[in-house]
Amino acid sequence: MTSNADSATQTTVSTRLTGHTRWRRLAVAMVPTLLASAGLCTAVARGALAASFGVSPNSFTVSGESFQISASTLDGQGFVQFGVLDRGAHASYPEALSGIRSADLYDLCQSVVQDVPLFGPVTLRLTSGSGGNPAHADRLVADSHDLKGDALFHNINIGQDAATVQGVPGVHGAPGGFGEQADTVRIDNLRQQTRSVSAATFRLPGLHLSVQVGSNPCFDADADQGDDDSSGAEHDGHGSSGAGHGGHHSSDEDHAGHHSSDGDDAGHHSSDEDDADHGHHHTPGDRSE
Repeated sequence: MTSNADSATQTTVSTRLTGHTRWRRLAVAMVPTLLASAGLCTAVARGALAASFGVSPNSFTVSGESFQISASTLDGQGFVQFGVLDRGAHASYPEALSGIRSADLYDLCQSVVQDVPLFGPVTLRLTSGSGGNPAHADRLVADSHDLKGDALFHNINIGQDAATVQGVPGVHGAPGGFGEQADTVRIDNLRQQTRSVSAATFRLPGLHLSVQVGSNPCFDADADQGDDDSSGAEHDGHGSSGAGHGGHHSSDEDHAGHHSSDGDDAGHHSSDEDDADHGHHHTPGDRSE
């Protein structure tokens, strides 16, 4: 018989990493989906993935807390991306590094929500770059596990060896790692969840930093998740049953309201005499109707 104390020491850690990017959104996130089992996470913690992921150029120890970044538009010159490991005090986190040599961010928002004793959730929120005057960053490096938006890349290479990317000086991955680079990147409606960000310079016009009791993140991540993983019930809204189709495909009586009777047609399609009055001569090539 195993005691409760012995049972408490026998724990199983199971972590699931999910990249919600689909192939149809490759130009948005450019991040291959990661599904990690407990064994993979153990390998990550031991550094076994360092050969392909490498350690993030963001060399500081991360807290491990995920925070949000959003912008109405990001315009960047020089773009690279590859897998990295963010190192925390007690764990490592596989992330997708996005490096941009020079970036303008319009309507920038950054937020993190944490539980505080006696207060509950508290939001630290930063905004900048509104009114057409964007925030600007040089050598911007963000390590993210979820990134969404509408993206446009120019001269992009996908599948390049991460050690050979050159879009951002000093930012490259491990030899043999999966990498990408592009001359320019534009992302509209940027929604990003990340664990670390660094920049050589970061200009924040109109900076507003606030601490708010309650949860007030930059965007609703749960709603975005619902959009990606729509249920069958949501599909029923598009491919509804016969009863549902009744709202779109009306009965014979309803059709009567759209396709009028002969008498009604007379009101829409005039007689020969009416045509004569209006001077309508319907030749085979006539497309006036």
